[in-house]
Amino acid sequence: MKTAPKKYRVFFALMPEGEIASHLFALAHHVVPAKGSRITPAHNLHMTLAFVGPVTSAQVDALTACAQKVGEKFRAWLRETRQAAQIQKKSDARAMDGTAMDDLPVRLERLGFWPQGGVVWAGVRLPFLMKGTGGVSCRAMNPATGTRIFSDSLTLYKALREGALPWVLAGQLQHALAAEGLIANVSLAAFVPHVTLARGVRCASLPRLGAPLKWSAHEFVLLESVTQGIRLTYQPLAAFSLTDEGLAEAGGDGLEDADGCC
Repeated sequence: MKTAPKKYRVFFALMPEGEIASHLFALAHHVVPAKGSRITPAHNLHMTLAFVGPVTSAQVDALTACAQKVGEKFRAWLRETRQAAQIQKKSDARAMDGTAMDDLPVRLERLGFWPQGGVVWAGVRLPFLMKGTGGVSCRAMNPATGTRIFSDSLTLYKALREGALPWVLAGQLQHALAAEGLIANVSLAAFVPHVTLARGVRCASLPRLGAPLKWSAHEFVLLESVTQGIRLTYQPLAAFSLTDEGLAEAGGDGLEDADGCC
């Protein structure tokens, strides 16, 4: 009897830095009622950019190749925005506020609750420069075809520094995957960048998140959902650099082997 090929349940995500993950884990214990709640372990905390679902080893190969191209295009796009910012800085000393030129901040600034599933999450606020745009459009997130939301490279650069990365990257990634037939459709209309802190929660209200929790993103990852008994873990299959600095640190193309699965 022919053995069915192994399936991998995968998705793309941003992962918070270790210290931020620890803070989020502690925050969940602070705001979530202990009874009946399932708090997300610190090592499982993530921000989903594109959900794919069950795939074969060959499809993991295709996903990896597609994501690598997205990373390459994003780095090229980022170089253009930085050049525009540097030119503006020379002509207007007020154009830059001291933020590092290679900083891609992800800011968790609010807590939210979804009754279905009892999900408590920490989320990102829509940057000011993206408000009133009617959400994320296909062209706005595609560096190859231009933008509707961002009129020029400098505006995009400022938006990225305000925290627009999750929307920008999710748009680029989902449209690239859809174009390759790797996902059925693009689901950005109701996209809410967030990190799930707990499930199965019953709560009437949540406190305000005082100081934002922030990390600098240097890569996005392809994660596999692995269930062992009642335990769910997310194992990285590959990582894709977002910055030239991260690419240099990776010592190559920023792509890690997928643990022998592809």
